[in-house]
Amino acid sequence: MFCNSCGTSNADGAAFCNKCGKRVTAAAETPIQPQQQQQPSAYHTGPQPDAFNKEVALQKANRAFLFGCLSFIPGYGLIFFAFYALFSGLSAKGLLASINVEEGMQKAKRGILFSIISICVHGVVWLVCMILLLSGVFG
Repeated sequence: MFCNSCGTSNADGAAFCNKCGKRVTAAAETPIQPQQQQQPSAYHTGPQPDAFNKEVALQKANRAFLFGCLSFIPGYGLIFFAFYALFSGLSAKGLLASINVEEGMQKAKRGILFSIISICVHGVVWLVCMILLLSGVFG
């Protein structure tokens, strides 16, 4: 008796296959060839998904670090750099973790840290200015 799924020879009267464990029926008297796994095409020369994701993640990590540093420059509009660095760093960190790449993780973490510090500093400066403005110090 041969298994209907994998083609393994089993003892006559066996209820289940010795190899794959599926039910064996008496109708299968000829061996069934096991299915061959598909081999990847030798003609595919494009970038592999992990390589592409790694490149994108490293670019995001570099942007997070750059914009995290730029967000410390005094100026009200640069708070947007901090938020961009925060979201870019979180995105890069998640992508790098999903493909198991440790290479750009430090830059992504530093970009996130710099952006959080910058957002807090901008918030404190804004709060102090509002308190001083409302208390009448400026006139």
